[in-house]
Amino acid sequence: MRYSIKHVIKLISCVLIAAFVVGTIPWQELSAASNTHGDYKSDPFKITYDQNSSWGYSTQGQYQIKNTTEYAVNSWTLEIDYSGDVRISNIWNAKDITNYDTDDKIIVSGNSRIEAGQTYTFGLIAEGKDNAPVAPKSVTTINYTSDKPVSTPTSTPTATPETEVTVTNTVTPTSTQAAATSTATSTATPTPTPKQEEETEIFPYAIFAASRSSDFTFSGWKSTIVGDIYTGKDFVYQGSELYMDGYVRTAGTIRTSGWKINMTGSEKHITPLTIPDWSAAIKAKEKELPSISKNTLTSKDKVVANGYYYTNGDLSINGTDFTGDAVIVAKGNITYNVDSLNAESGRVLLYSENGNITINGTKIGINGILYAPKGKVSINANEVTLNGRIVADKFSYSGSILNVTADPSDLQLFSELPDVKVTASKNQVFVGETAFYTIEIPKNNVFEILYRLNGSDVTVVLPANDKDPVKYDLDTRLAGTYVLEAYVKLPYGEFVLDSDRIVVSAKPTVSPTNTPTSTPTNTPTATSTPTSTPTSTPTNTPTATPTPTKKPTSTPTNTSTATPTPTKKPTSHLRIHLRRLPHLQVRLHQHLRIHLRRLPHPQVRLHQHLQIHLR
Repeated sequence: MRYSIKHVIKLISCVLIAAFVVGTIPWQELSAASNTHGDYKSDPFKITYDQNSSWGYSTQGQYQIKNTTEYAVNSWTLEIDYSGDVRISNIWNAKDITNYDTDDKIIVSGNSRIEAGQTYTFGLIAEGKDNAPVAPKSVTTINYTSDKPVSTPTSTPTATPETEVTVTNTVTPTSTQAAATSTATSTATPTPTPKQEEETEIFPYAIFAASRSSDFTFSGWKSTIVGDIYTGKDFVYQGSELYMDGYVRTAGTIRTSGWKINMTGSEKHITPLTIPDWSAAIKAKEKELPSISKNTLTSKDKVVANGYYYTNGDLSINGTDFTGDAVIVAKGNITYNVDSLNAESGRVLLYSENGNITINGTKIGINGILYAPKGKVSINANEVTLNGRIVADKFSYSGSILNVTADPSDLQLFSELPDVKVTASKNQVFVGETAFYTIEIPKNNVFEILYRLNGSDVTVVLPANDKDPVKYDLDTRLAGTYVLEAYVKLPYGEFVLDSDRIVVSAKPTVSPTNTPTSTPTNTPTATSTPTSTPTSTPTNTPTATPTPTKKPTSTPTNTSTATPTPTKKPTSHLRIHLRRLPHLQVRLHQHLRIHLRRLPHPQVRLHQHLQIHLR
């Protein structure tokens, strides 16, 4: 009995201990670690998901979409099912268009062109309500546009793709499980060095460090760079993961020591580049933007809509939120102190003429450009997302996550408005006739050009081949005056770049005129003149020479000669027909005269008689 009680107590103790141990196991993390990768197929894409990291209720993931068709895809929209209450707190290289009040799935979209067979990568941070999200249940393409020709031909031929466009290969990180092993080996796998690319007209660098004396050195857990990096000396990366949608170009060498290094390509020992001089263009913005007071920049919790600020000394900015376009210029150092900043709509350009730019914070999001051509840009923050560029003599980063995404639109902060030309095909046409506008856009344009016809916005489709002209066909079914404007819309105003007009007129109506009716005149009927039938010319038949008759030996007997009967005169019928003959009478007359001459003398009278009548 005692043995049985001890046995039961021991068994219960073991169960309690086991329950305690099981309760302390992080099943959620183990489950998440086993579901950090996903493959999905939804035309026209093959989609791959990889979880980069997870903390608390948040997960950072990366999506790679591959165009599996034969035609370039120009825009796309994806539906992501995380199977739970999930929100996107941050996204790059795509746009979160989810309506969290009505949509039960995440909706993201992109306007980046994906060539046939190529891939595109975007990333996001998803936050769950009860736990950290894992790989989605499904990823579905719900909308996309491509260069695939339509089956029904249209009257206006579609421009043959493609425009003269520089396409950068997309970076594709290797798909791996998030759980690292204790024996992981640090390997760098940069893409083989490509041939030198042709110089583009738009500044291609996301980070530009011109110094020939200092290495370009940065570290951190993970860095994602969209755009190229240039350094005047060695490129040194000492972080864990580096993903680059762009090239590393250096006048020195390349040294990496991370766990995963993936870049489009690299070029070392190139001819050193000079830092771009944007000073005059930046200062010219003073004429376009309103002034910003110093108190606005130095006080916390201030909002700057649009403006320009200049100081001869140093400047310290504390917690200012920029909701428009702001250009800040200091002759000395610029220090930006902010605990947390998420720049949704505003853009800022920080320009230190002779000093340094320092960013201090925890989780910072900035849209804009950090420009210190004679100094150093230093970023000290746990997580930084910069939608723009860093251009300086030197650059350093101290933190965990660095995301830099360069886009031509961020150059609008200091670029002049483009010289766009709008030209009408004709100044005036009639209703129903063909008319169009030709639009010339500079190749180095960084602005979004908008169009409106008589004040209403219209869409002008750019040809895929940039050698083809940009045209807008006018609908001429209604008479009127039509003005097409090309303009840009900036946070501080709209600016018309150029315009032209076409006047469409109604076709003139021709009024009938009364034409007097002429009195018909009796036209005499022409009498046909008989055509003379040519008479063949008779051939003169030679007369046989008569054989002479021997003289009779006997005495001739007088024989009475019969008196010849006189030939009757030609009848009047013959005369009438002979008179009707044209000039052939002459020939007949001559012919008869010749032959009558050969007759004996008794025919003389007939000859003379015929001559009289033939005349």
